[in-house]
Amino acid sequence: MKNYCQKKARKEHERRTRTRRTRIRATTTTLATTTTTTTTTTTTTTTTTTITTTTTETAKTTTTREIDINKTKKEKKKKKKTKKKTKKERKENEEAITELLADNDAI
Repeated sequence: MKNYCQKKARKEHERRTRTRRTRIRATTTTLATTTTTTTTTTTTTTTTTTITTTTTETAKTTTTREIDINKTKKEKKKKKKTKKKTKKERKENEEAITELLADNDAI
């Protein structure tokens, strides 16, 4: 009897935690690069010396967020169904069209 209850309790626990296991982690990595260029010019009477120094710094930013798969599946939009016209509405439309055609013919 004890094993039976333990087995049932384990299955119930797995059923409850199953939805939590469907969560996935979405990681976005962004690289920001900063480049600094420094130019130094020294002039003497006959010689000109130019020194250029370039420094590049890269900063890595990681953003982690959890997405629940179950929610994304449920939130899909449903298509709206178009209402089918009844026989009475169709007949009224046909009568209106015939009246308009008769008016055009009279003109």
